Amino acid sequence: PAPAELETPAPSPPAPTVPALPSPPPPALPPPPPPSPSFPSPPPAIPPIPPFPPGTTFPPLFPAPPPPTPIEEVEPVRYDANLYSFFGLKEGDRKTYDQAKAGCRDERAALVTVQDGDEHQESLRALVEDYFETNPDWESLEFWVGYKTDENGGLVAVDGKDSSYVAARMKNDAPNGCVFGDKMRTVVGQPLSVDFNTFAATLSSGCNLKHPYMCERSDCSICDTCVERVYNQFTSKVAVLEDPTISQILEGASGFRGWKVLCEDIFEADNCEDVSVLIAASANNEFNFAKRPAAICAALGECDAADACNIISPAGGIDMTEGPMEMNFCTDDGTLGGEFLGSNDFAGDLEDGECISDDDCDTGEFCKTSDFTESAFACDTTTGIDESRPKGTCASLCEQPAILAAEQQALDLFPESIICNIPNGTQGECEEGFVCLDAVSACRTNFNCNASGGTALVTFDTCSGMCFNSRKELMSATFSNDGSSILAKLTTKAEVFDAPCSRVFDAETNSILGLAGCHVTPEARDTLVINLGGDATIDPLSDNAVMKTLRLNSDPDTPLVDFLQGSTYVNPNEDVLVSIPASEDLVPPVAVLTGPPTFRTPCSNEDFAAVFVESGASGDASGRPLQSRTWGFKNDQGCTFHDIDAGDDLLSALLKAANEDQLATIQMENDVLDGMAGGLHCITLSVTNFLGKASDAETSAEFSIQKLASETPPPTVRISTPSSTTIGAGVTLSASVDASSVCSGEKAEYQWRCVSANCPLLGGPGAGEEYQSSVLKELTPSDLVGRVPPGAEYKFELSARMRKGQGADETVSDAVQVKQSIKFIGDSIVAGFTRESPSGDVSRGREDPLVFHGTGSDPSDPSNSAQPMRFSFVCERPDGISPCFKEADGGSFYTGSIVNGRQWHLDAAQFVEDPERSSNDNTFIISVTIRKGSAGGLREDTAQRFIRLRSEEEVIVSARVEQDCGGRCTGTSSSTDSLSFAATILNLGELEGALGEQTPSYRWRMNGAPVLEKHLLVPSSTADPNGVVDAESITVNPHSESDTSIIPRSGQLLVECSIAFGEGESSGSGITQTTVALVGAPVCSRDSCLELEPTTSQMPDISFRAEAAGFSAPDPLLFEFGFKLGEDDFQVQQAASLERAASLQTQRGVNEYMVYVVAVNSVTGGRSTPETKVFNLTEFTPEGDTCEDQEASYDDAVQGKANEKANFNRLGATGDNKAIQGGMKATNGLGNADPPAFDACTDNNAGGNGNGNAGGDNGGGRRRLLEDHDFFQTKTLEGLNALLETLQSGRVADALGTLSSIQESFESKDPTLEQAQVLAKIVDQALDILASSGASNIGTTTIRAALRNAGQAAERLKACEDASNNCDDDQGTFRRAMRLMDTLREARTIMQRGAPSGKTTVAVSSRAGQAVSRNTRAATSTANVVFDVAVMGRDSFMRAGAVITTPSMFESWCASNSVCRERDRLTLYLTSVRDAAIYTDATTSFPNVIPGHFRGSGGGTNDDPVVVSGVFEAQFDFKDEDARLCSATTECKMSLTIPMSGDANRVGKGFACVRLVPEEEKDGTGAFSAEVAVSNAMVETDSEGTRAVCEVTRLGRYVVMNYVQPPSPPPPSPSPPFEPGTEFPPPPPVSVTPPLPPDSLSPSPSPSPSPSPPPGQVINPPTVTPSPPPPGPPALTPVEDNECTGAANKALTATLRFNKPVNTTELARRLQRNFGSFLGLENGLECEVEVTEVEEEEEEEEGGIAPSEQHVSYEVTADLGSKTPGSAVVRARLEVKVVADRGLFKATFVDRNINGETEPLTALDGTSVTVEASIPNPTTIEGCSAEPSRVIGATIQLTAEDPANTDPLVDELSRLDPEDRDAKESELEERLQRVLDSLQNVVFDCPATFKFTVDVVSIENRRSLLSGNIQDLLVKGRALAGLSRHLLETDAGKLTIDMGNDASSDEISAARTAVRNANFGDAIDDFEINGKQFSSVSAVVAGDVSDDDDDNDAEVLGPAIAIPVFFFLVAMGGLAYFVVRYNRKGARFSVEENQNQQV
Repeated sequence: PAPAELETPAPSPPAPTVPALPSPPPPALPPPPPPSPSFPSPPPAIPPIPPFPPGTTFPPLFPAPPPPTPIEEVEPVRYDANLYSFFGLKEGDRKTYDQAKAGCRDERAALVTVQDGDEHQESLRALVEDYFETNPDWESLEFWVGYKTDENGGLVAVDGKDSSYVAARMKNDAPNGCVFGDKMRTVVGQPLSVDFNTFAATLSSGCNLKHPYMCERSDCSICDTCVERVYNQFTSKVAVLEDPTISQILEGASGFRGWKVLCEDIFEADNCEDVSVLIAASANNEFNFAKRPAAICAALGECDAADACNIISPAGGIDMTEGPMEMNFCTDDGTLGGEFLGSNDFAGDLEDGECISDDDCDTGEFCKTSDFTESAFACDTTTGIDESRPKGTCASLCEQPAILAAEQQALDLFPESIICNIPNGTQGECEEGFVCLDAVSACRTNFNCNASGGTALVTFDTCSGMCFNSRKELMSATFSNDGSSILAKLTTKAEVFDAPCSRVFDAETNSILGLAGCHVTPEARDTLVINLGGDATIDPLSDNAVMKTLRLNSDPDTPLVDFLQGSTYVNPNEDVLVSIPASEDLVPPVAVLTGPPTFRTPCSNEDFAAVFVESGASGDASGRPLQSRTWGFKNDQGCTFHDIDAGDDLLSALLKAANEDQLATIQMENDVLDGMAGGLHCITLSVTNFLGKASDAETSAEFSIQKLASETPPPTVRISTPSSTTIGAGVTLSASVDASSVCSGEKAEYQWRCVSANCPLLGGPGAGEEYQSSVLKELTPSDLVGRVPPGAEYKFELSARMRKGQGADETVSDAVQVKQSIKFIGDSIVAGFTRESPSGDVSRGREDPLVFHGTGSDPSDPSNSAQPMRFSFVCERPDGISPCFKEADGGSFYTGSIVNGRQWHLDAAQFVEDPERSSNDNTFIISVTIRKGSAGGLREDTAQRFIRLRSEEEVIVSARVEQDCGGRCTGTSSSTDSLSFAATILNLGELEGALGEQTPSYRWRMNGAPVLEKHLLVPSSTADPNGVVDAESITVNPHSESDTSIIPRSGQLLVECSIAFGEGESSGSGITQTTVALVGAPVCSRDSCLELEPTTSQMPDISFRAEAAGFSAPDPLLFEFGFKLGEDDFQVQQAASLERAASLQTQRGVNEYMVYVVAVNSVTGGRSTPETKVFNLTEFTPEGDTCEDQEASYDDAVQGKANEKANFNRLGATGDNKAIQGGMKATNGLGNADPPAFDACTDNNAGGNGNGNAGGDNGGGRRRLLEDHDFFQTKTLEGLNALLETLQSGRVADALGTLSSIQESFESKDPTLEQAQVLAKIVDQALDILASSGASNIGTTTIRAALRNAGQAAERLKACEDASNNCDDDQGTFRRAMRLMDTLREARTIMQRGAPSGKTTVAVSSRAGQAVSRNTRAATSTANVVFDVAVMGRDSFMRAGAVITTPSMFESWCASNSVCRERDRLTLYLTSVRDAAIYTDATTSFPNVIPGHFRGSGGGTNDDPVVVSGVFEAQFDFKDEDARLCSATTECKMSLTIPMSGDANRVGKGFACVRLVPEEEKDGTGAFSAEVAVSNAMVETDSEGTRAVCEVTRLGRYVVMNYVQPPSPPPPSPSPPFEPGTEFPPPPPVSVTPPLPPDSLSPSPSPSPSPSPPPGQVINPPTVTPSPPPPGPPALTPVEDNECTGAANKALTATLRFNKPVNTTELARRLQRNFGSFLGLENGLECEVEVTEVEEEEEEEEGGIAPSEQHVSYEVTADLGSKTPGSAVVRARLEVKVVADRGLFKATFVDRNINGETEPLTALDGTSVTVEASIPNPTTIEGCSAEPSRVIGATIQLTAEDPANTDPLVDELSRLDPEDRDAKESELEERLQRVLDSLQNVVFDCPATFKFTVDVVSIENRRSLLSGNIQDLLVKGRALAGLSRHLLETDAGKLTIDMGNDASSDEISAARTAVRNANFGDAIDDFEINGKQFSSVSAVVAGDVSDDDDDNDAEVLGPAIAIPVFFFLVAMGGLAYFVVRYNRKGARFSVEENQNQQV
């Protein structure tokens, strides 16, 4: 019938009749029939059916669908796009122009318009519809599609992928236009409905111009908004300040808020301090940077010159009539039309006689900058920062550094004294001991340069002979004057090197040198320098010669080699004894005394607090322990007289004892302090070093301490400010306050001043700020940069005073002053090269110059305004002597050209060519040295690039190798850290163009040694530990004495990577190198560097003192104290600081505590080995005879101590935040302690019986005290509030101290509601300080405790539901969830800074956990990141993880993405929060968020979906949160493994993975929206528990929900046969689109809408995640009459290694039972298990477990029975192997008896045993060789089950990457295998295999392939209209069934018959690819599947099975079946009519 005549069929059609068919035109093809779950056997052949008569009608091929069910609207709207409407606008809603503009600005967006939108409605409609068609997963969203105008004014669709356009704040010609919202689509599958009357503005009043507006948030709109805000609020105000100062600009002035406040409060940037430094640095350039708004926005990261934005000048306001202009970062308004500030040309900043380039000089001259100290400036128009170049003076070309270096080398290496003329091997003209030999080729004399002709002409004489010393020995050795090194003289000049001395000297010498480093410098090649550490014991004063003798080793690989001849050195005949210089030349050691300058009389009812005077900072440059200390007194100048020998003076006796015992610290207790007279007491100290040199008058120490007796004395303070700091690090002026010196009612006040002349800090010399309550004063880098020159030293004074009383009674004490000088050192400058600079192998045929672009950074002077940065370049050879460049005719000396002062341009043709097998190997070392300052203030650094020049005829791999230091590389690294390096191929595109795609191979070497797997931080679990590493990036272990470390402790590390691209002749290769200077960790120079005082105490005295002494390092040290909890678990109690001593409090009650201290190098961050000692806290001894007395004595003691140590009002009055932190630790330690056993209390008498009746060790009184928490709950809350106040300082030290002090507060208990409110804020604010400050090296133990505390607080705060809970600002569930999310973000930011590359860094607690994985892009795409997480309802942790399942797709996307490809390392963050309710309580419509959820008939809440997991979050550091893993067009996938709680119900329920998306409003309110990501998640279970596996495409936060799945609809009944003449109702309505013409092969849209779901089922949101197959049956099922033949192909085998012999009979019985029950057989295996002992040789031959000294191995063979299918055997082996690989074999199979009860197996001697299990390859089945005559083949053809799924299978396959396609093949293979295993009377010993046999080719290619065979094919005289569409819908796969070598012909025949009758449809009835279902729709018939014309189809799979494809074709009245045969190579299709089918 014609389309207009089609009718909807009735639900139950009557018996049809067959009228005549209508006349043409024919109707459109109906959709294919739905799949049938099973197929009957083919009917017998019948004669063909004649054509139907005209007028015949047919029944519908399947029931008509009910009308589409509308989907629920998705709220709120979210999508990834740059253009968007205002959220919440509905159809017809509008905003005025002014409202729209203001709204856009609020969103940091610009208002844009499409002019004449009404004229382009139809083109816009097509674009919008196409956009939705290609993005089906967005169909249900409600939003504006983005669009823009192109150059021709046409409309162009824009989505989140489009970032190619630039649209800024556009001038609008029609301010009365409107902005509209519109619903794009309301029903999935329905046509797009766009109301263009509202889309393009109606003719309503004020909207008659029909211009649709929308907001655009693009990079340019964000930049534009920033420029406007910065201009209006900051730069325009700075411009009008008169003579501004740095303080005014940063801190603010009258009517002007300074930058620091604006940046943090208004702009909310996270790099405010960095920008502040740039502003301060611009002081030398009239603060131009501070007046450039675009420059500041660029520094904030809001603008980028690469975006080429056009903006409107903010100078005239937002509604200026001028159009947008190009940006200029150097102007006062950020546009090209603004006023240029500063200079735009360096030459404009020059004065007479100055130059900045060679062009400024005359002929024969160059611009020499090495001696100049000033800079020329010009504004960089891409950043707005004033760039500097060093000024210079013009000098002769002969003074070029390269020429001077060559001349100096000739003078140093070839003086006239060593030149000889007759090189015959005799002494000749040489001195005694020398012989004349042929000179080296580089020998030059009489070096001369002349530049008068305009070029530098160099002349010299060559040498015929040289005098060589025949003795290569040590001559002598002497200590340096300061004792830090030994200078050993050599008989000849040696090669330059830097290495540990262990490679140079013999073992005996190394034992006295300690961990010393040896080096030879180019400036003194005849001197071996031995740098000693504090652990050296060499003693030149010893009588034992061994203690002062140096002897070389005989290792041929020693780095100490003669420079000119290359031979090694030997020991002289006489020992070399180390001497010392004359006494007057020795540098004396320095004595240092520290302590409080005053102490007061104690507060009422208190004793004096102990006072410590320390000398631990005393020492000398050697770091060696001092030989002696001499304490004494100074008795003049007002000091109280003391006689050290006076026995009645307690202080004198104390010092005398200190001299006798050589104490480093004196401790003045109460009796000493009480006996001291009021006034000043002066103590002296002199020290003597190991060389016998004593401190002199200048280096001895004096210390004065005053006893104060006034009524209101000042507090006792001890300054703890460093004596030096770098400018870029800032400094904290700080002091420690003795809490006991501040009594109740008193409050300390402090003032810091800089008292040095000309001091620019703190208001200037002598000026002081107001007294403040805090003892700390922070000087940030921005306070120092621009004001403090490098090398300046200033003295600071702290005044401390006490205020007491109030009002008229208030008194203020006199102030006590403490002074400290601080030297401000310029930061270490860091040299480098840009990435574009050449590296590795380079072609000699390269025509363009080699450009080496040097870089330099200086944190203390980032813009080089204080000092110019000077660059110099040099080229060297590996041998240190050969020239780099060819010697030109005429003597011209090639030096390349210097461009812009920091680029060296070199011609590749000018480099010399080395002869074959030369040691230099055509390698050249290009160095850049940067310098700042001069003389003593000189700072310099050098970076190197290695290049190797090769013939242009070779295929060269050019590469670069770089160290990964998290963006903080300095050229120096600590050997205590793991080191990461990555190689990058620079010419990959060229190589692939020449050689095609290849897999590069990498080989790494360090200092010449190959890098092996065992050297890696995370070695491959499957690789040989001694195998070489093949990886583009490596992370090696830190230095250790183990063979798993390859890096030295110190010295230079040369890293080399050799790369091969391809193999054989068609291959390329290259080598690239880099160097790293390693610095060793601090060392302990004594037997122990940790002292405890006391070492034991009794509860409640939980405090003790820990002091570090004796550590040595070349740089200043910091000290970290804490408790060691486990092997690698250290709980920090005092973060690394200058304090050498710490007061620690026990935290876990009566216990033994392992105390540790670590010394940290303040420059490199290197950490010493922890020094440990044990402290014991013993149990309290209660007093009293009754239970009440004993309880009271304990209460009084503990609570009294708490009130003493944790009086937070008193501690707060000290102004020292460390005191508050110590009080909190005291609260923890006392509150966490258990009461002792009260022997007077009985278990039955909680209150005590009063008669002293003893009752055991756990009396009722003890229980009562344990339950009485009120006192410590209150005390803890007080401490938390006090800590929260301390965080207002924003200091890193306060944040670290606070986190440290609460680590144990809630370790064993949860916080109360009131405590939780404060605790949550503390953790969030502390981590925020650490994250925003850039703090690093924060241990995961600290983060772990913080995460636990944050999780505990969040869980407790769920009770904040109403005002009665008094939760204040914690009422909102969403606010609380957002705070926890912020806390987790901050924690992962901190963790990332210390996370090594290639290893997962974890911090896991009982409430929340995080994992941070930093990897290269390639490694990220394949890394399986796993970590343990806490799970609700479980006591133990479970494994969780994430892995990208589309690695190749991810890598390709990353390489094409502008952000991703620029990053060397990608960081994946994983977070787990145990209690999902923290988030779900704030989720809209929760828990009913699963559209497919089925409530059942009752519809009660018991059937509501249930959360069965915590919240699992995955984020990338380079992507926005909740973004797509890749993009909308590249749908990458990540598999998340999420542990589930124990109450997950799998019976009749499904598991959905739901993403929780936060939607925050501006006021902080909001909610999460729930999006179902995976509706039917796969579930896996093991001994740990159950996990859901969610394959997702977006980042974000996920939970797993358990829900009731709707009942499956009954399968459709197969269509009954119909007779000719049967009448049928008309088919369902179809699209009016006419059918394709016969010659068309283009695909068309589906002819009918999608069928609706069954009643009660809601359509799930579109998803691209394929559903996993349903869980399979147990690995083994009972088999009747199973035969136990012991055949190897039916056995499960294992090798078990026990540490002791066991009873093999008992072991066999257990394994038989436990193997079986584990694999599904309740009563165990049906066959016995055989256990035999394995001989050592046999075990080694079989490649089992490596034997050890004591073990016994057993071979286990478990026969699974001959009738068990081979697939079940493999599955059983795999499941057992998984258990073994996880280390659970013993617990699962060995330690359970035959009744299934846990009963560990013991050894024959009755002791416990250990066992390791090794399982061979589980997939190997013997006898399965796929011999062709024993193979059955079947072709399985699939078609789309849903008629709307018109895409063919091959198209779906083409959308999968290879890994996913393999997974789908494996899924089908498993499904089909289940069908085979269910067949009766046949056993398949070999698992079947399935493979898609179609090539995945594009639709266009297949169209052309089909056209030749199908286009002209006729059946019954009519064209096959539409056949091409159905061919494209159907493709095939091949099932291969190997019957095994032992199968007989009868068995094969029976199997073939069984396969032919198998119902494969059941296995595939729910098979999905990309969310679309496919199934088999035909019966099985006999026939060969191979094409007769397929000559290349050589593989014959025996008797095969063909499944033909049935097509229903209605074409001009004809219905026919066809068999389609498809060539596997995709070459052609053939179609033939099947005449043997019955209709």
